[in-house]
Parts: sequence; structure tokens; C-alpha cells
Amino acid sequence: IDGGGQLRGFVTRDKLVQALRDQGGATPVVDFMLRDIPVVSADSPLEDAFQMLQRRQTPIVAVTGPGGRFGGYIELQNLGELFLLRGYQTGK
Repeated sequence: IDGGGQLRGFVTRDKLVQALRDQGGATPVVDFMLRDIPVVSADSPLEDAFQMLQRRQTPIVAVTGPGGRFGGYIELQNLGELFLLRGYQTGK
């Protein structure tokens, strides 16, 4: 996140392990972080984030709040857990 609260990139576990293996621990994060992360606003429907994850085949969607400031993120795994819990709660 930059000084203005804007997302610059994201480091996944896979990218971190790959960078450590291939380039060592002194590699700057900026060299291996994911860029161009898809973004949804905090008031977007959850379905929008889910479709973006599937359509863009990305591991993450950033969530922004007022002024486009980074507020959090959603991973496909998180949505799977949510859907599982919702199914459990409704008895489906």
C-alpha cells in the first residue's frame, strides 16, 4: 500500500516461496508481488467479487473503501468457506 492508501500489489504464498527459492531472501518484494489486482468497492455485491475471481483467474480481489483506499481483500478460498457456512446455516 502506498502512502495514499492505494494498493500497489499483493504477495501470495506461492509467489513468496518461488521468490525465496529462485532469488533468495534479499529479493525486494516489489520484484515478485502481483500487480493489477482486480478491485471492487466495499458496497459491491459479493457476487461481483466472486465473478471477478473466476473471470480473471486471479487468487485475490482487493476491496476499496471511501476515496478508493485499500480496505481489505477477498480470496476464492474465503468465498468457498463462506458459501459452505451459509449452506450449513440454512440446512442445504
